[in-house]
Amino acid sequence: MTVPINYFETVCIRQISYGVALRHVASHYRVFDVYKARRREVQAAKPRRRSGPREKTCDKLNNLVLFDQATYDRLVQEVTTYKLITPSIVNKRLQVRGSLAHKTLKELLYKVVIKQVVQHGAQSIYTCVRKDEHAAKND
Repeated sequence: MTVPINYFETVCIRQISYGVALRHVASHYRVFDVYKARRREVQAAKPRRRSGPREKTCDKLNNLVLFDQATYDRLVQEVTTYKLITPSIVNKRLQVRGSLAHKTLKELLYKVVIKQVVQHGAQSIYTCVRKDEHAAKND
């Protein structure tokens, strides 16, 4: 008679829990113990699989909290030429903090060097001002 492996384990646990130990069940249980021990040996020989998520390491950012003169000049020159300007773009390209990028873009907006396209919640989108628009606003 062929019996699935887990059958012996369940039968033996049931019989022992009821306080009844039958002779044939006990003999099958010994066979099952040997079989289970062999399976454990085979599994121990295999390399163990990692459980859980893999850790992804990333370098810690060292973004500027305050502008130095060189970075500020670079910001005024470069950012005014971008077609799409957001605080996150300034943050990534110039390695400055997001709060500093946000305040700087507000300052450039006040100076009419850039213009606001969309303001939605905390996200603002700006674009560069063309020279003819800039000249028309100054007149």
